[in-house]
Amino acid sequence: MTEHRTSDGSGLEFGGQRPFSAAILNGGMASRYGGADKQSLPIGSVAIGTILASTLREEAKELFIIGRPHSMYDGIADGQYVDALKGRGPLEGLHIAMRYASYPWILLCAADMPFVSPFLIRRLFEIAVHGESEIVLSEFNGVYQPFSAFYRRDLMDVLAARIESQSSLSLWKFLQTRRFEVLPSTELATICDAEFVFQNINDPTSYAEAREAARRRGFTSEARV
Repeated sequence: MTEHRTSDGSGLEFGGQRPFSAAILNGGMASRYGGADKQSLPIGSVAIGTILASTLREEAKELFIIGRPHSMYDGIADGQYVDALKGRGPLEGLHIAMRYASYPWILLCAADMPFVSPFLIRRLFEIAVHGESEIVLSEFNGVYQPFSAFYRRDLMDVLAARIESQSSLSLWKFLQTRRFEVLPSTELATICDAEFVFQNINDPTSYAEAREAARRRGFTSEARV
């Protein structure tokens, strides 16, 4: 992409953290990867967890790791917290992030989706702070994307009640009960390489595809998507 625009028409440039909290969920069991520690898989010479955390560190005022503490995040994350309630999925991870967050908005990310776009993050945050929604996310290939998405911290109590009731622990179903705003795919296409950004590394095949996609794009840990 050669040009990225905010809604007021100004150029979107790098430099300076934004006043939001970011959380990486890394507590998944990686069952489709034989239980391997996916966040330690390298792209080039850098672990995908480090790629993701380093990008978020430049964009967010604070960064948390939720799930399984790991030494790769030492010196990058502001805190690492264990997801003690196993089996409750991303909802519990998001709730933990809300408990510790200092800012009104939380950017939720997954450790197996390392190619986040700073351009996209900044656009979604702009929508969040100027809108009335509780959740701001993207649409890609006709699917709403619950990761690389913003959630209001004041959803914490209603989220806790949903987890406690165990009525449904689906992050997608929770999203459908709240006010959310969607960045349409047409605008998404002007901001970032969405196919790359929303690439999920969940098994050896998708890992090989991610490595090849990164190679084709000349991606490095310092690259901007």
